[in-house]
Amino acid sequence: MMLEKLAKLSAILAGALMTVITFMTCASVIGRNTTGWTISGDFELTGVATGAAVALFMPYCQHLRGNIIVDFFTAKASVSTSALLDRMGALILALV
Repeated sequence: MMLEKLAKLSAILAGALMTVITFMTCASVIGRNTTGWTISGDFELTGVATGAAVALFMPYCQHLRGNIIVDFFTAKASVSTSALLDRMGALILALV
């Protein structure tokens, strides 16, 4: 329950960060094309902030089991083996 709330909070923060990135980019482009004013380093800030937003979306995606799972090697494995591998993958992702 607590992890679910933290994952949702993380996704909300990611959405807010994406909104800020969008407004910053719009302000920079509009300023550049109208008055010649621009935000210094906007391209770099957009790249870094987008990477951070992607990382913030990952816990909620994992909670919903929305990550892509490649099962080429485990297609013929038993249900218990697949479940064990899924748990190990979730643990590795949590450690990262």
